[in-house]
Amino acid sequence: MCEALGYNVRKLKRVRVMNILVDGLKTGEWQDLNNEERDELFKQLDYQPKR
Repeated sequence: MCEALGYNVRKLKRVRVMNILVDGLKTGEWQDLNNEERDELFKQLDYQPKR
């Protein structure tokens, strides 16, 4: 995206993915979604899981 606009990115720090905060996770670390994050993600994606 930045390249398409002619920007030269020197450093990039991801702090969230959609509604999920990932700030503070180190490289290779992961975290489980809590119920609120999962429900909001499904809502934003208009996704209904088959349960």
